[in-house]
Amino acid sequence: MNETTRSTPEATQRTAHGTPNVAGEGPETPRQTSMGLGLGGVGASLALGYLLLATPTSGTETETSTRLVLLLFAAAIALRWRALLRTFGPPGALGPTVALLAGAAALRIWAGLAGAPDLAALSLILAVSGSSWALGGRHAFRGWMPSTLLLLFLFSLPAVVRHQLVYPMQIASASLASNLLTLAGLGHARSGDMLITSTNAFRVVESCSGLASVEALSLAAVFYLVVFRPPLIQTLLTLLVAPGLGFLMNGLRVAWLTLSQPTGALESHSTQGLIVVILGALALGGWIRLLGHIPSRAPRNPQPSERVQAAATLPRTRVLGLIVLFVSLGLSPRLPPPLNGPSSMAQAALEQRTRGLAGRADLETALDLEFLGSVEAGAWLQRTFEVEGRSVTLYVGADDQRNRTQSLRSPKTAYPGSGWMLLEQRPLSIEAGSPRIEASVMRSPNGRQLVYHWTEGYGSLSTAGLRAWLALDQTLGSDAPVAFTMRLSTSLDASPTARFAADDRLRDVMGRLSPPSSSRSPRRVRRPGRRRPSRARTASERSSDARSSPTSRGSDSGVLQ
Repeated sequence: MNETTRSTPEATQRTAHGTPNVAGEGPETPRQTSMGLGLGGVGASLALGYLLLATPTSGTETETSTRLVLLLFAAAIALRWRALLRTFGPPGALGPTVALLAGAAALRIWAGLAGAPDLAALSLILAVSGSSWALGGRHAFRGWMPSTLLLLFLFSLPAVVRHQLVYPMQIASASLASNLLTLAGLGHARSGDMLITSTNAFRVVESCSGLASVEALSLAAVFYLVVFRPPLIQTLLTLLVAPGLGFLMNGLRVAWLTLSQPTGALESHSTQGLIVVILGALALGGWIRLLGHIPSRAPRNPQPSERVQAAATLPRTRVLGLIVLFVSLGLSPRLPPPLNGPSSMAQAALEQRTRGLAGRADLETALDLEFLGSVEAGAWLQRTFEVEGRSVTLYVGADDQRNRTQSLRSPKTAYPGSGWMLLEQRPLSIEAGSPRIEASVMRSPNGRQLVYHWTEGYGSLSTAGLRAWLALDQTLGSDAPVAFTMRLSTSLDASPTARFAADDRLRDVMGRLSPPSSSRSPRRVRRPGRRRPSRARTASERSSDARSSPTSRGSDSGVLQ
């Protein structure tokens, strides 16, 4: 056959100008077309089945977001199937392939044992990365990496980490909305997470914090970057602008809700959030269109290689083996369900910790659950006592650290409720080895309070976040300790001696709490600041102290004094 008339796979990939078709231009062979369509369908089906089989939730917001991310992942594969197909070719080294796929299998099995379905998302990322390396080595791994980044949005932050972000974002959203109202010349007042007008008082709850809007627009930005692969400068600018744009759109939403309470369908936070995301996506599209006018260096055309023809002749054994691996991991059993709701361990620890208050006449008070939002305890109580004619409110929450979906470790637990602002804070001087107690003066539209807040049984935030992320406390037979979050609060007036009297009232109730263990004696807390001159106590005062001591709780007078 004449050399000039010979038809090769490489020749069919060239355009009329002789440019190699590696990015997807030009004609495709029927086999490549069928393989590309099959690649998108099989990849999307495996990813969807893998995650849904590994996720125990049904009809929840988490499952909805999971399906959305998987849908965008499938769309990214379908829109770039030609380019992704051409990354396949000679297999990569065996070591990285085995390491990635073994890590995916180990994480999937651990996710089932620990009842932690979000770890299955991380397992899927390793499985996709290992499969790409097995089908094309380093070149395929790099080609699939942008699409794989979308799967990072499947992974949810542990509650102990997420709580450190939500309340500061609530305060920041309230502050942003307040500034927007001020710029518009609209009279209002802000107190903590509340915006108050002459006709309305709006509370910025968790769903209005803006975190969901930031995540949604960041997902939209990454999807655009994965599909269209713009130059580096446009990529960086888009990634920088998307989170801020989501937060700004949420601030506009909060300002609008402050001025007029919505009616009808707009009362749903889901509907409001959807509107914010749609408007934010349109604004993001305008920003991306603007960036399209920024001059950038034209991408270099890659040279043709054997991958162009090797992509159409993948060994069936490799493809079938990876499909079997995905299906096996997706069908692997989920042994214990994740721990949710009240915990018997937490309830028992709570009763032991507060047994020193048993038998006292007090008033059960309700928690501001809307303010706390997702900050949930395995067991809790809140009571109000009368001390020296004033009320003292005690909150004790027991945190079962086996439950990684909920945590009490949050800045919110230091506040009595919505609308409180921190005026001053300093640590109490206590005995060595005792928990660190923060004494705070807070203000709300209803007055001021002195608040003591402390925790017991928690480690460092980084250690707690890592343990929750890897579900280390969810193993079978785990006996993770129960941690406590405690808050004492009482009113604080403007008199010169008000602070001393408030300190005495709070220490009175604190001293009646049982120690964490019977071997430890109750701690003694020294009041911060100046001390009042000591004076001799009268006989009636000594008698009163004897009646109110913990050893004589049988004579319940109904008043702690």
